[in-house]
Amino acid sequence: MIGGLAFITACGGDDPVEPTAAEKALEELAGTSSFTWALATGTAVTLDSDDRTDEWQNFELTFTISKSYNTTNSSEESVWPSAGTWDFVGIDGAGLGVLIRSDQQQINIDNISTSNLTLSFDKVLASAHQNERVASIEGNWVFKFVKK
Repeated sequence: MIGGLAFITACGGDDPVEPTAAEKALEELAGTSSFTWALATGTAVTLDSDDRTDEWQNFELTFTISKSYNTTNSSEESVWPSAGTWDFVGIDGAGLGVLIRSDQQQINIDNISTSNLTLSFDKVLASAHQNERVASIEGNWVFKFVKK
């Protein structure tokens, strides 16, 4: 009888395995397949704190669980290329961290929730390519999204 009780107790269901912070962040970014993020209302795009939202009208970003991304209506390919891959560089316990795109641009995840996403990064181009147009895209970019 005691052996049967021990067997029944030992056969109790396994404790559920908690997902890692990276797994949680991946699910928040891409769900079970992919999520598309649209620009939030109001000031959604800034460059060095200057509102650049008007230049990024209808911009959308789609992340997939296979760690690829694509964009629609990117106003500047050197800031957000139309497609590529990405991976996590680091994730903290809250699910916030850093992504690296296939073009080697590191992207900070400043905020992530089931419906909101804020990404930021410093865009720096080689000094050999400096001109007025390049200078207009260098600096700290912030993009605020809502899940579409």
